[in-house]
Amino acid sequence: MRTLTPEQVFLLALSRMVWTKRGAAKAAGLPFNEETITETILLDLQIAYPGHVQVVAFNKSQEAKTGADWLWSFVSADGSQSLTMLVQAKRLEDAEQIYSGINRNIGKRTPPVRQIEQLLATANAQRVPALYAFYNHVSQTGRVPQICGSLPPGDPDHIDGFGVSLADAHAVHATLPDETFDTHCGHSMPLHCLLCSGGSGARSAGGTPEMAAFGIARLRGQSSPEPGDPDALGLRQGLHPMVEFALGLVARRGEGVDHPQSDEVPGIAGVVVLRDAEQEEEAPRKDRKRR
Repeated sequence: MRTLTPEQVFLLALSRMVWTKRGAAKAAGLPFNEETITETILLDLQIAYPGHVQVVAFNKSQEAKTGADWLWSFVSADGSQSLTMLVQAKRLEDAEQIYSGINRNIGKRTPPVRQIEQLLATANAQRVPALYAFYNHVSQTGRVPQICGSLPPGDPDHIDGFGVSLADAHAVHATLPDETFDTHCGHSMPLHCLLCSGGSGARSAGGTPEMAAFGIARLRGQSSPEPGDPDALGLRQGLHPMVEFALGLVARRGEGVDHPQSDEVPGIAGVVVLRDAEQEEEAPRKDRKRR
């Protein structure tokens, strides 16, 4: 039986949680919106991720939000290498057809600026890839692509593991104005597949930064990261400058230093740092307990 790394097991549990709660919320006629889902994911990361997590949220502007996104950074255990990406969340609407708002304009600019173009511009300025995190649940499970090669055939996690799927923002942009699930699931992967271990259940020598680089390359249809352009994948030696900035704020919290307003760091709501543990905290699990 193929196995998952502890990091993949955790990410799969997050996806399963989103799938289950989205389904329950729809059945009860209750909201479970993007911001609430994201906050729940961040809390779970802080509590139980099998590594060292720091979440730095920038203060929200009092003005209308313009689609600010989170920087996620996977960092090797020794801090020598990291992979950083800009992630924007979109929820599949309750009718299970479209990701409403992918194609929308933001603010009151002239000429209008689409949210996805702002996402790509911010990612370009930060020299990191831009990804969408789609929060999913569909009643007709046959619509879900079963693409994880590490899970055995028939495993229910092929379905509920699609509770959070990732897509490259350039691929999303290329299909607009189409906002449908059935289109965008075709260039998406389950969240846990970002850190694919090929079913070995072990981190690669380069840790999660290297694994995430391969995952992003896969989203872009590449067989491996392009060695000539590592910045395009967000892979770098040391930490990304924005990550260093955010961690510096945390270190100075006792000095009364306030976090900046989100409009002082345009397009960025905060930073999530996921640092590998010095060693595996547990053996790779074949029996993945449901949370």
